[in-house]
Amino acid sequence: MSNHTAAPFVVVPYHPAHLAEFVKGDRTLAELIKMPRAKLKALAAKGYQLLAADQVDRAVEFFRGLVALDPYSAWNHTALGVALLRSDAKADAEKHLRRALVINPRAVDTRVTLAELLLGSKGREAEGVAELEHVVRENIGSNDSLVVRARMLLSTRK
Repeated sequence: MSNHTAAPFVVVPYHPAHLAEFVKGDRTLAELIKMPRAKLKALAAKGYQLLAADQVDRAVEFFRGLVALDPYSAWNHTALGVALLRSDAKADAEKHLRRALVINPRAVDTRVTLAELLLGSKGREAEGVAELEHVVRENIGSNDSLVVRARMLLSTRK
């Protein structure tokens, strides 16, 4: 017989209205479990550290977790899209980048990343060019590095 005692099972009571909001999609999992924004940011930073260390599979796991915690965050979908792109899961990456653009259509980083994915996909260059043109049109006069990159990519296509 083992002397090891199992940890007690802890039930966390949730307010029924909060559970109903979660089920309807009006409350995120992060909100339901009352996860502080600082903790979400720390998880995101860890995901980017993993990407920087070329631990792409682990980074994908972190970013999938962030999307599960807050599926309404364009940033979370973009981060997951970038990680998936690095893991060569282009179809999944595109899905998350497009979801991010539904949430935040003005996200330049997301749109340029999507454009580069499309430019590198056989038969989809016109779609990639359209994304770059959108970035340039919506950011006239901007010197943001991603807008400059979009202009440069466009100039090589003409």
